[in-house]
Amino acid sequence: MAKKEKTVRQVYSLSDIALLAGMLAVGLALSFLVPSMAGLGYTILLSWVLMIPFWHHGYRIAGQKGVFSMKEILLARECKDDILAFLDGKADSLEYNPRMDGGALVNVYTRRKDGRILAQYFDYAEFAKGIEYELHEISPEKKNRLIEIEPKTKW
Repeated sequence: MAKKEKTVRQVYSLSDIALLAGMLAVGLALSFLVPSMAGLGYTILLSWVLMIPFWHHGYRIAGQKGVFSMKEILLARECKDDILAFLDGKADSLEYNPRMDGGALVNVYTRRKDGRILAQYFDYAEFAKGIEYELHEISPEKKNRLIEIEPKTKW
């Protein structure tokens, strides 16, 4: 059985690289140039080593050029057909009841360079992403509507 190729994968964004390079420079400078601050320098270097595998904020999409940023929007699974029709362009508006429970996840990917916006729907159950649906190119108005209907938690 062949392994399924991932459509979206996490990569380092330019800001990630800048942050990690800055931490490395500060950690090395404190460790070797200021002996009295060596402990702090080693702590920063250890933090840098531990952050490298986990600090990814960019997303590369198969068939697309450039790095995208992502926003996750948790919506109700009961509205699946309406959400997919909205993303597909078959419906111009999306009516949503904020009292419904979650269970669907829409990832919205935005490329700042040219403003291109892609969205992908997932069924979400038991704290794991389920079925992955195709990517849809959407307009900024549709992105704003999805963000607008996202339930706001009161923490």
